[in-house]
Amino acid sequence: MANVQFTVNNQLDQPVDENVLVFLVPTQASADFQLAAWQSLNIGTGGSIGFAYTNDIQVQVQRMDTMSLSKRVKIAAGQVWDAVLDNVSGLKLVQELKNGPNAGAATPDQCVVFNEVVDPKTPNDAVLIQVMWYVNNSPCVAKPNLNYQSRSAFQLEASLYFSAAEPTDQGFNYTLQQLSNETQYFIPASAADVTVTWTRPGGLSGVDTFTFDPPSEPPPSAKSAPAKAMRAQAQASA
Repeated sequence: MANVQFTVNNQLDQPVDENVLVFLVPTQASADFQLAAWQSLNIGTGGSIGFAYTNDIQVQVQRMDTMSLSKRVKIAAGQVWDAVLDNVSGLKLVQELKNGPNAGAATPDQCVVFNEVVDPKTPNDAVLIQVMWYVNNSPCVAKPNLNYQSRSAFQLEASLYFSAAEPTDQGFNYTLQQLSNETQYFIPASAADVTVTWTRPGGLSGVDTFTFDPPSEPPPSAKSAPAKAMRAQAQASA
C-alpha cells in the first residue's frame, strides 16, 4: 500500500484536554526501542483531522557522547546506509556501495543502518550512536546505544496504534510496554481511505473507544510487535 488517507473524527460529547496519539511500530521491534507519537491530533469536539500513511521513510543518527547529529536522509526499502565520521562534514550517513561489506544486510522490505563511526581522536574507543527513524518526516522510533559495526533495521508494519492522552513534549519518550493497551489497527490491503471515530461511552469518565471503517484486518498469524517485545523482555528477565 503506497498511500492510505486517514480521517479521525472526534465524536465526544464535551471538549477534553487529550489529543489523539498515533504510533507506528516496526516489525521485529526490540524492547529497548524508544517511540515518539507519530501523530498528535488536537481535534475539537465534532471536528476531524486527516493524515496520510505512506512508505516515505527517513533516518538520522546521533552520537550518544557528544549528541551531535547527522543530516536526515531519505532511505528506501532494501537499502543499507552507514553512519560514518567525516573529517570535514562530521557525522553523516552514506549509502553502502553495492560491493561493500554490509551491502547484502537488508531484505527487500528492510531499511538498514550500520554504525561505522570511528573517532580519530579515540580510535580504540567504540562510539555509540542512536538511530532515529521517521515516516513522512514525523518521528517514529529510535534505537539507542547502537554499538560499532552493529545494525539497526527498520521495516514498516501496516498497522497503527491509537490512544487518547494529554500531549507531551515531542520526542522519543514512549516505550513499547506503554503501547500494550492501545487500540491497534491493521490496514486492509485494499484500503485507500480509512475513517476513525473517537468516542467515549459513559461520558468524560468513560473509556476512549476507536472504531474504524473499513474494519481492522489483521493477518491470519498476526502478533503485534509490542506484544512480541514484551514477551521477549519477560523471558530475558526470568
